[in-house]
Amino acid sequence: MTDYLVGLLRDIWQNAAARPAHAVVPVLVASLGMAALTVLLSGLAGLGKRADALIEDFGANVFEICGGARGNPLQEGRAVDAADVRILSANLADCSVSPVFRSIERIDPAGMVGIVGTDERHPRWGRRKPLSGRLLDRMDVLTAARCCVVNAGLASQLSLEEGRALVIAGTPFVVVGIVPDEPGGESWQGSAMKAWIPHTAARFWLGGKDWDSEAFDSILVAVQDEGAMDEAVRSAARILKQRKGGPGNLTIVTPEALLKELRSVRNSLVAFAGGGALLGLGLGSVVLALLMAANVRSRVVEIGLRRSLGATSRDILALFICEGCVSGFVAAVLGVLLGCAGIAAARGASSMHLSLGFHVIIAPMAVGVALGGLSAWAPARLAARIQPAESLRWE
Repeated sequence: MTDYLVGLLRDIWQNAAARPAHAVVPVLVASLGMAALTVLLSGLAGLGKRADALIEDFGANVFEICGGARGNPLQEGRAVDAADVRILSANLADCSVSPVFRSIERIDPAGMVGIVGTDERHPRWGRRKPLSGRLLDRMDVLTAARCCVVNAGLASQLSLEEGRALVIAGTPFVVVGIVPDEPGGESWQGSAMKAWIPHTAARFWLGGKDWDSEAFDSILVAVQDEGAMDEAVRSAARILKQRKGGPGNLTIVTPEALLKELRSVRNSLVAFAGGGALLGLGLGSVVLALLMAANVRSRVVEIGLRRSLGATSRDILALFICEGCVSGFVAAVLGVLLGCAGIAAARGASSMHLSLGFHVIIAPMAVGVALGGLSAWAPARLAARIQPAESLRWE
């Protein structure tokens, strides 16, 4: 069996060397489709991981009430305040309500660091066990303590550990805990390094227009029963509408809304990359089938000679199908390499979430081999029907 396969591969190589155009053209065309398929699979895998990370970090039972554009609230001003927090806390049964405000501070040598003011009820604390130390507690908020919790990235950059001070806007805050980095390397305002402080501490220690402890960027509401999420969202919207006389510029962000955005990105990716993959693979398979048919016609004498020497029609069929499979495999390898190069470039130039996994590499190769074999099937059957006597007329 091994000798038979080695003989087949040797014959395929000799034919490719004798007719390089017939071998190279379909491979190049199909490789473009394979590259697009690789990018598509990578993008879909990345979006899947991004969705899992989003739900893990945001929380499947958490919704956020914010003013302005989510992720850049300072551009629109803070539309929620301490009174909103108190009213929601009093009226939303079985819900934990936590205020949040954010700012960006330059802390050398780490660079831009996201500063988050919150309290001990922050819903993400429950899913984030500290690597060392503790999280913010009620006493920190009541006493406006100059303490902070930092993520591992910031701790590594500044060599911070529990008990050391982090200087924010000229004021030292004692590090009381270090937490893992957020899933997926999420960032706010372009910084993946974060520090959390009691929201009450900002008013007393930091000052400035960005640090009004009575106004917040958003309110996080954690619902104990995930099934009661929709009712809690409607109740919060009704309460805020009655209090403020209208929705104003408030936005309620739910996990479903976040996933909807990702689904929109996924659909666009499937439309563009999937269309490119289908076009490339379709053209490649058509070109391969046409050139294989031309190859059969130009090798009638060779086929007749093989039949005269004892080759069966099955042997001829296997030879041409293997040629198609090898062409598809080579196109897939080249396409995967091109796709990986494109993915590496896209990672550095954009914020696209691309992931290279085992299936991203193997799937295009399997598709290439299958497509090559299918494209060669009809020409291979044509070649298998050629009889030795027929080759004499061509000669």
